[in-house]
Order: sequence, then structure tokens, then C-alpha cells
Amino acid sequence: MAVNPSCSVPGDQCSASGRIRNGMCRLHYIRWWRHGDPLMVRQPAMDFIDHAVRYEGDECLLWPYSMNKNHGQVRYNGRTIGAHRLVLILHSGPPADPTMEAAHAPVVCHNPACVNPRHLRWATHAENMADTILDGTTQTGDRSVTAKLTAADVQFIRDSSLPGKDLAEMFGVDPSNI
Repeated sequence: MAVNPSCSVPGDQCSASGRIRNGMCRLHYIRWWRHGDPLMVRQPAMDFIDHAVRYEGDECLLWPYSMNKNHGQVRYNGRTIGAHRLVLILHSGPPADPTMEAAHAPVVCHNPACVNPRHLRWATHAENMADTILDGTTQTGDRSVTAKLTAADVQFIRDSSLPGKDLAEMFGVDPSNI
């Protein structure tokens, strides 16, 4: 068994001499950075991706690993990609147009963590955004985190005969919002 004196990880797979970081050679450091384990060759997440591609159930299959906002993520071929996009690529093939998105089928699935290939389809960005309106998952109106007025407040303002300046002061907003 060959041991690289510059690498603190035992094994015969050490690459060129000289340490990079954390006492590891380049090969082991990259494996540690990508997978959290310098001896790992394959991510456990990829086993789940393989399972998802072969999954034939109708219920949601939730991504159990790293998430970005609401969607799962995985490292694949040296870059980070959405788990639902990778499942769709491996199950149905790449999109016809590289700008297309892996979208959840409207009405079938509302869960962004789902990677069931039966719940996914290729869609344009506009179609994907239209699906959020259809599903009721869009963040508009009083569901928006930046909303200052609720739907009840807006109805009160519309029904009120008070001047706009007084209403603005009452709700703590600028008169232009009224």
C-alpha cells in the first residue's frame, strides 16, 4: 500500500505529493469538500436518485438530503443541480430546450421537495409560474412576505369613506398605498 507522506488520509489512492488543505492531498480534499468524507467515492444522495428514477408509486417521494430553499440539491458531474431536475433528466431524458425547467405537474403535486418522476415534467419558466397560480402556491397578495395589508384591510379600505391620508395613518402605510 502506497502512502503519500503529505496526505493524512491512509490509503493507496493518494495523488500528487504536497498538501492542499486540512492535511490532505488534492484527491482526498476534493472528496471531503464534495461529500464530507475523504474516502467516499459516491454520494448517498445518488443512491436515492437511482431509487427515485425507478420509483413507480403515485405518492410523493420526498428528498431527504440537502435543500436549497424548498428544492433538493445534489452534486452531479462536478456541479450542483436540483434533485428534481436530475431525476427528470435520468428518467425522461434532457429537455428539448436547455432553458426549460423541471416543473411539478399542476394539481398532481404541490410539494417542491418531491422527486417522484411521475409528478415532474419539462416546462418553460412561464408555464412553471402559471402552475404556481393554478396550485395556489404563489406568494402574491397578503401571502407575500413584504405585504403590509391583509385582504381584510384592503376590503375595509375599499368600503371606507375616510380620506386616504387618514386610512394610510391608520394602517401605517404611505398614502400612495391607499
